[in-house]
Amino acid sequence: MKVLTKAILCISLSLMCIFACIGYAAQTTELFIQGNATLPPPNALYISDVSGGNYIDPDTLAYAGTVVTSDVTMRLQDDGQYGASYRITVFNNTNVSYYYLAMVRGTYTDENGTEVAYSNDNVEMSVDITLGDEVKPGEKKYINVTVKFKEGVTDTSDVTLFSMIDYQFSTTKPEASDEAAVAGVLTRFPEILNTPSEYETLTNAMNQLSSSRLSSSYIGNVVGANDNDSVALQNLFGEALTLNIDGEDKPVTVMIKRENIDGSTGTGDNFGWFNRGVEMTLYITADPLTSSGAYVPVYAVSYTMNQSTGEWYLIGGVFKGTAKVRNYGGISSSGKGSFDTDTWRDENGKTIENLV
Repeated sequence: MKVLTKAILCISLSLMCIFACIGYAAQTTELFIQGNATLPPPNALYISDVSGGNYIDPDTLAYAGTVVTSDVTMRLQDDGQYGASYRITVFNNTNVSYYYLAMVRGTYTDENGTEVAYSNDNVEMSVDITLGDEVKPGEKKYINVTVKFKEGVTDTSDVTLFSMIDYQFSTTKPEASDEAAVAGVLTRFPEILNTPSEYETLTNAMNQLSSSRLSSSYIGNVVGANDNDSVALQNLFGEALTLNIDGEDKPVTVMIKRENIDGSTGTGDNFGWFNRGVEMTLYITADPLTSSGAYVPVYAVSYTMNQSTGEWYLIGGVFKGTAKVRNYGGISSSGKGSFDTDTWRDENGKTIENLV
């Protein structure tokens, strides 16, 4: 059994809290406040410094946790190309090692639907840290960031970039940067379960059967599909279903299954005539699911409900396993675009019922 114990940060509007700060100010001539505030460093891995030279506008630079927002202006380099470079200092103020996972781009849009977390699609960012690089307890790690125009770009008139980037780390050594793509969905799922209107939307969608899905015990999305199931999950999970990982958009395929996996009818929800005490299990993968019959990495996490309070809570943990690629719905076990949750097993061959 491998439990995913990473400190996952979902890049979303909530990350705008990075602009929060502690300070004192004189608001009018009639109010004057002075003072000093000192906070102890967090017991976490966090960014302690960003050195931007003359590339970063210091008035707009902000960082907290492992998230950095910055306004960068590229300048002409010795090779005749425009570029910028700056250094991020990461400090591990814990007693466990952290391992570099990925550079995850923000997904924040303004009220007009305009993407504002990454302002220039002609520009790419890269780092000199690689997947799995370790930051030991009490250690500092320097990450050099390079900003330049993408290969083949002809319009180089805009040399500026505003970006919101999460430099994600894990407490378990990652096998692939795709692991970062599941972060937003993992965060969003319990929110959906514990928001009555959203939970009702989810269960109503599961109850609406179609020719592609003959059972109300599960629902999933097929990347790129426009069927009712995919639309329903897109509306619920939103931007969490796609993250930009190391400059590449990574769509996520999810399957949600309701069944009694803890053996108790005193926990969980009920549906239909005979289904009592069902848990909600979320299966997630960032694999493209293009190889029929192949076994691909899939994460699984289960929630059950306290029947007295109606609160859904995690049971077990987040487990990594594999599942077989197949089509979505129908009776054929072949095809592609989705995966079979019944074939899910962890690295030791255990089912989610065994683990929970």
